[in-house]
Amino acid sequence: MSATATLPPPVKLAGPPTAGWILSWWADALCFVGTPLLIVPVVWMLRQWFSSEQIWLAAISFFSVGHHLPGFLRSYGDADLFARFRWRLLLMPPLIFTVAWWCEVQGLHGLRVLVLLWATWHGLMQTYGFMRIYDLKRGVREASASRFDFWLCVSVFVWGTVASPARLFGILQAVSQSGLTLPAASHIQIIVWLVQVLCGGVVLAYVGHLAHRILTGLPVAWTKVGLAATTAGIWWLCGLTDDTLIGVAMFEIFHAVQYLAIVWVFYQKTVARWSGGSGWWSKFARRHGALLSLYLGLIAAFGALRYFSEGNLPPGWTSPVLALLATSTLMHYYLDGFIWKVRERQNQEQLGLKAAANSSASLVPALQHVGKWALFFGPLLLLATAERERTAGTAQLQHRLQTSATLVSLFFTLPAAHQLQADAALDSGDYSLARRAAAEAVRFNPRSATACATLAGACRDLGDFSTALSMYQQAVAVAPEDANHRLNLALVLREVGRWDEASHQLQQAAALGLSSAAVAQERVSLNKSWSATLLDSNQPDAALPLLQQASLLAPADNELARLALLWAVHPKNQHPVAITGRQLAENQAWDQAAHGLTELMHQSVEPSLVCLVWGQYWAATGEVGQAELALKKAVELDPQLAEAHLELGRLLWQLSQAELLIPQPRLGPSRATSALHHLRQASRLGLSLPADLQTVLDENQQP
Repeated sequence: MSATATLPPPVKLAGPPTAGWILSWWADALCFVGTPLLIVPVVWMLRQWFSSEQIWLAAISFFSVGHHLPGFLRSYGDADLFARFRWRLLLMPPLIFTVAWWCEVQGLHGLRVLVLLWATWHGLMQTYGFMRIYDLKRGVREASASRFDFWLCVSVFVWGTVASPARLFGILQAVSQSGLTLPAASHIQIIVWLVQVLCGGVVLAYVGHLAHRILTGLPVAWTKVGLAATTAGIWWLCGLTDDTLIGVAMFEIFHAVQYLAIVWVFYQKTVARWSGGSGWWSKFARRHGALLSLYLGLIAAFGALRYFSEGNLPPGWTSPVLALLATSTLMHYYLDGFIWKVRERQNQEQLGLKAAANSSASLVPALQHVGKWALFFGPLLLLATAERERTAGTAQLQHRLQTSATLVSLFFTLPAAHQLQADAALDSGDYSLARRAAAEAVRFNPRSATACATLAGACRDLGDFSTALSMYQQAVAVAPEDANHRLNLALVLREVGRWDEASHQLQQAAALGLSSAAVAQERVSLNKSWSATLLDSNQPDAALPLLQQASLLAPADNELARLALLWAVHPKNQHPVAITGRQLAENQAWDQAAHGLTELMHQSVEPSLVCLVWGQYWAATGEVGQAELALKKAVELDPQLAEAHLELGRLLWQLSQAELLIPQPRLGPSRATSALHHLRQASRLGLSLPADLQTVLDENQQP
């Protein structure tokens, strides 16, 4: 064996690029030009097994957020690049994060407007970059061709934005949420029409430019033309599809596949250098499949951070995580603006392009760079100021109602517009408008659990429990994993007296992770209503376990204590505690009666409340002597118990009127005088008197 080892040749990842291609004709068709022809049917097929929300979340996480990573790796891992842009790379992330976090904490929407606009610019500039690469591959270097490509990309993306109801609605909604007042719907329609005419003119001019090149024998990069056509096609298709989430998912996948493929090509020479050594990393680099797996694995892991944070963040983490995601997105847009420029000599060499004479490693002057960022932070500051000046309350609600009405007139067939109007109407208390708007949202998208739940809420507020029940059931059918929909369904089932079903939905909500405090609160409310109904229907035995369960959750609930006493005094109740309690009450042993009930119900029952309820019971059953003694004891035990004063005043007044018919000698103040005293005391303690007793007080005012 020779003492000098012969190194294997560098790994060729895709073979030598043929003329006009980045990789090869089939690889370019798969990764750059014909990608939409694969993505659209695959995503449409996935809808058979996954919801739009699930597909959207996967696309946003593993493709949209995941494809940020390669740019970060190059920016912070390439020593030469980091040295050139050191201060940009060190200062901008914390600055952007601070601003994004501040916007999240303050509830400001201006950043969303700028992100939407920058996202469109980012997408069109990626397409423009690919077109320039194909032109350079074909030998087309005229400045006029570059300008035509640029304005074609601008026109296609802008036209596709204003022609898309979902995209234009999103921008206008974000603008209005930022505190700005939208123009009238008719004015917006005129602006949209003018933009479409202008963009259409640019497209026609581009067609004329191509015709001129063909007729004069100048070279035409037809792959570039195909790329522009397929990009325009998927951009428009995603904007016009009825399912907005699916549209967003498809374009994000397309954009990320292009980006990840071109970055992998860019690293081709780097990998070749790695494979030329003799260390373990060099040996690993020669294994093309393993290296590609590592590349994709890192991207998937980065995207997984977004995927698994959805709905799983602990309290207090939502704002910083959203700020981190905004920082990742904005840094991706920012870095792509200078690290991948095709005119840079290093990038041309990495992509196998013949470097142009005017290509250079340019660095934007500091003041010019600050000026560009001023175009971002300046409008953001203005939007934040406008939004903070629009105070909450009536003015804010009127602004939302006016904005939603404008958007509904512009996008009547868009469910999101009606949903926006329904939300504004609910918050303003206009439940009739909320019902009409939510009904339209459901009509245009019956698979929207949010729209169904909004319609159900409006109907519940209007007292239409039948429709509310139907809509909450539809919301649960569409989104069975949403605990809040199940909770609201339980509340409506409780209203219509379907107790067992309401209890089942509460259990399901708890199993799905709804806050234990919220479940406990609604469980107590459900059991109180349920047990009261059972007591009214002479079923005290069935009411007992419900009261005990609720008392364990709310041991200091006065309403529960009252229901426990109503259970104790129920004439059909043969429970030993109830029988003993009656005997103790008849013997005026109020403390002992309260103690026995407290032990059974796990509920703190005050002796004064025991006296009150027994007094009410005896008054209703005609045992007025016992009732008077019990109510007087209740007032003695708790002079601030307004209801005891009311009930005692009522009873004494009724007895005083009976005495007028059969006069009886009495010692001390008359019952009428005592009755008026207790009624006045109940009123002073804040209790609203029944009309008949209020009349008694008015007619017997003190001089």
